[in-house]
Amino acid sequence: VYHLFCAEYCGTDHAVMDGSIVVMEPRQYQQWLSERPMGIADVIPEGMTPNTAPQSMAGAGEVLFQRLGCITCHRMGGGGIGPSLVGLLGKSVALENGQTVLADIQYIRDSVLDPHAQIVAGYQPIMPTYEGQIDEEELLQLVEYIAALDEE
Repeated sequence: VYHLFCAEYCGTDHAVMDGSIVVMEPRQYQQWLSERPMGIADVIPEGMTPNTAPQSMAGAGEVLFQRLGCITCHRMGGGGIGPSLVGLLGKSVALENGQTVLADIQYIRDSVLDPHAQIVAGYQPIMPTYEGQIDEEELLQLVEYIAALDEE
């Protein structure tokens, strides 16, 4: 087991951004794969990869949300260093400057591209911008995923 730590200082809870990598023999890994809960890899048609498999925009956004590490700060149950995004679409959001804005599709899009423009009250302006880091299709996927998160 190897312990890993975030290599970029990104806020007050930086010390909790860690994980573990478990190294195992190929046979053990195959057994682990067969025992884990179903994930995106289990619904990809044979001969396709996660990058070529057809999926919904929200589904692709979920994969991207995890790949970019958004889940590290925006935890689904709250308690992260960034606000929870569950049930965000259509809600009023209190900002650090005292204003309140409606979390619509444009707000979500703008928050991904320019996260320091409208800081949510109670949170630090530590989110990096994704402008120039993701293309338009990936941005649409992320926005669709975030918009689809509901409080079930």
